Amino acid sequence: MTTATETPAAGTSDPRAATTVWYDGGCPICSREVAGYKRMTGAEDVEWIDVASAPDAALPEGADRKQLLARFTVRRSDGALADGAAGFFALWRQLRPTARVARIFDRAPFTQIAEGAYRLFLTLRPLWRRA
Repeated sequence: MTTATETPAAGTSDPRAATTVWYDGGCPICSREVAGYKRMTGAEDVEWIDVASAPDAALPEGADRKQLLARFTVRRSDGALADGAAGFFALWRQLRPTARVARIFDRAPFTQIAEGAYRLFLTLRPLWRRA
């Protein structure tokens, strides 16, 4: 299983670049959660990509669709990619209503607990994912 990661993305060092979120639009829970995020202040500066229906050109270089469908992935404005719980914290920092929560909890031991909870969710998610 993949671990939560934060890796620099090649050729994306412009700090003014928009935050990009890749999510599984075929998962009803994921779609509802993203819909909620899209209504938050700060979401207008985020590019939202439904991996289930996006063209290959919309996927990050070097990533495959299956990998992106498996884990919530965010390209931060600094170009680094973050997935799993780290991806959620990266998104939350971008959104005004959740930024404070991210600043408080994006550190050990909370990140490990959040990643564990996310992995538990991933074991149950196939029960809800649409074909």
